[in-house]
Amino acid sequence: MTRIAVSRTGEVVLAATTTGLFRCSDSERKHWTQVLDVPLGIVLFDPTDDQRAVAGALDAGAAFVSSDGGRTWQTATHESKPWSGRVELAYAAKDPAIVYASVQMTSGRIWRSTDGGRTYRLRRTLDSSGQVADYLGDQGWYGNAVWAGDPTDANLVVLGGVDLWRSTDGGDHITEISTWWHPRSVHADHHAIVSHPSYDGTANRTVLFGNDGGVFMAQDLSRTGTEPEPPFVEGWTELDNNYGVTQFFSGAGNRITGKIIGGAQDNGTLCFDPALGAEGWQQIFGGDGGWCASDPDDPDVFYGEYVFLNIHRNTDGGTSDDTDGDRYISGQFWNETIREWDWKPLPFHIPDAKNNQALFIAPFALDPNNADRLLAGGLSLWRTNNAKEPNTPSSGPTWQAIKPSAGSKISALAVTPGDSDLIWVGHVNGMLFRTTNGTAATPSWARVGVTGPDRLRPSRYCTCVTVDPRDPETVFVAFGGFEADNLWVTHDGGARWSRLAETLPDVPIRAVAIHPRRTELLYCGTEVGLYASEDRGVTWSATNEGPANCSVDQLFWMDETLVSATHGRGMFRIDLSTV
Repeated sequence: MTRIAVSRTGEVVLAATTTGLFRCSDSERKHWTQVLDVPLGIVLFDPTDDQRAVAGALDAGAAFVSSDGGRTWQTATHESKPWSGRVELAYAAKDPAIVYASVQMTSGRIWRSTDGGRTYRLRRTLDSSGQVADYLGDQGWYGNAVWAGDPTDANLVVLGGVDLWRSTDGGDHITEISTWWHPRSVHADHHAIVSHPSYDGTANRTVLFGNDGGVFMAQDLSRTGTEPEPPFVEGWTELDNNYGVTQFFSGAGNRITGKIIGGAQDNGTLCFDPALGAEGWQQIFGGDGGWCASDPDDPDVFYGEYVFLNIHRNTDGGTSDDTDGDRYISGQFWNETIREWDWKPLPFHIPDAKNNQALFIAPFALDPNNADRLLAGGLSLWRTNNAKEPNTPSSGPTWQAIKPSAGSKISALAVTPGDSDLIWVGHVNGMLFRTTNGTAATPSWARVGVTGPDRLRPSRYCTCVTVDPRDPETVFVAFGGFEADNLWVTHDGGARWSRLAETLPDVPIRAVAIHPRRTELLYCGTEVGLYASEDRGVTWSATNEGPANCSVDQLFWMDETLVSATHGRGMFRIDLSTV
């Protein structure tokens, strides 16, 4: 579900989803009727008339209008250029006959309707230089918001893409008012713009903004971001405070210092220092954060990644930031001679990282038996045996492909504790491979789980592989998809497989952890929270601790403390040493 609209009387609810628009008018909300079969990103009721409503397509480049309370819909028409991509809409609070459309196009264009959303006309959308403004960048499919909530001025419009823009003439001219990269301004990628409940355009001009960095406020919209040139920081207030909603993909901790790092969606790689208290987080690398690793013997060494397997290394215990990327060990570096990003020669780079032939958030792992060895998954599996080699613009860790491409990107991998030769690799299409000579120059790989009556049946995204630390023949494999049978186990190295998800919900399973001392105790991170088993996965129960019903993307141990990295509620930890 993307958006919900409720009529002023509360009688009718419209739900925009990725499969279409649904309408409900019974008080118990039991009966829903599909009234549009186009994936939608926005639906709105006219703020003055419950019979009128508008909706915008998620990717089809279309807007729709209803005049009978959402029962039936017609496609809106528009002049000039064809529309494409996502369409966001906003009624003008002063005159709901005026509807603004922020259309994805190549980099964003504004249209305006004066007949309640039936027809639209193109606005010029010019920036301060007189050029068509690139206000959505190339991410209009993701960050796209429009607001026209001033009851005194129908021409006042705010647009949200990567940054925020303001227009005072109904979208003909727009001015940038935020700078995503400045710490005193507003975070990037905007999804929601909401007026203060008492906003009246005169005494109260407060507007709230929701984005990938949380919630921000403009106390007086007319005086916000008014500098003559960037950065635009005037008038912005961050309201996150203790609002713990960081979307972590991964985490790792050092048992010596207690420090934890995590890769967060659009909020970089962050480090938590327990000596600084619950709010002791600081960024150590910018952009998107991904998978993480911690050197078990050297508390100064952490690993993280930017997108597409661009691995970076921190050697000061997570105490300083490096947004310039000098710490990349995957081969990318800033070339001062040509003043642009460049790549080191082979073997000092990962070709799959250079060519974006890896998942946006790609898996890598530190060998638990050898802190100098990193494995990284793109289309191929890459290995370095000198992960801590000094980094220069022409040298650094050396990389070698040790598993050829199987035609599907790697999505999970695991090295067996106590045996570096025994490596497991899972793929996006569900394939699972195993090698027993993983430290060899050219390891031999065998696909497992594809033959026999007890074979591994899912053919969907492999999310996790976890090897029992006391029994290398016991391996747990998890899968994505809102389907049954997303958790499997083998006790003979992959020859035979058994289902373990009968008492788990039919949702993606993202992480499996085994208690390091009592291996019959299992913990499972799912799309809807954390589950625990006391009988090696035969039965499961939801926990009443910590993450609640949000996505748990990774579980990792710091001695016998289990840490849960969630995608939406930050991180949680629990001491299980007394179990």
